[in-house]
Amino acid sequence: EEKAAFAAAKIRSQLSVALSKMGKKVASFSVDQTTPRQWTPLDISILQEAAERTWSAVERAKAEEALRESEAMLAKELEDTKTLQKIGSRIIEEGNVQALYEALINSAKDLMRADGASIQILQPETDQLLLAASQGFHPLSAEFWKYVAAGSGTSCGKALETTARVVVPDVDDWNEISKKDLDEYHRSGIVATQSTPLISRSGKCLGMMSTHWKRV
Repeated sequence: EEKAAFAAAKIRSQLSVALSKMGKKVASFSVDQTTPRQWTPLDISILQEAAERTWSAVERAKAEEALRESEAMLAKELEDTKTLQKIGSRIIEEGNVQALYEALINSAKDLMRADGASIQILQPETDQLLLAASQGFHPLSAEFWKYVAAGSGTSCGKALETTARVVVPDVDDWNEISKKDLDEYHRSGIVATQSTPLISRSGKCLGMMSTHWKRV
């Protein structure tokens, strides 16, 4: 019966992760694809992070519901939660990994009230970050930052070097930035940025999630 349902939906490949809390399964997230696919550890890690973020947002909304002081605050928090919950539906509806990347940067941008966001995938053989999806970059800046090395004069390069989150409140006042990177920040109108490494359960860096602002 399940096989027939997959055939009817033209699903050839599926990735599912279970979310457990205190030894009890509480939710599951799935990605369906209409063509065969060999899922990678990075695909699993990103889907697991989406599940964790969604569940945390739902739990936070429940815990804080009694403390909300106004309908306006309630509406704002519920909007954030719904934004996270859309990740799962986008994955299922689009049925491909690129849609997952786009869903994650949309979610990050909305939740951080940012003007742009990007996700990069670490290329272990070169120790460089490959730009997988972005919003808010000038096309020339996106091309310039297609590959970013550890320690380069960007927030993501420094975050890759230290394996820790890097926050830059004002790119013009950051003394670790290179002139070429500063020029690209200016080209894209970016004045502030932050980069957070995507870490696997084993502690290995798999990529980078960044958000960008065009006003302080």
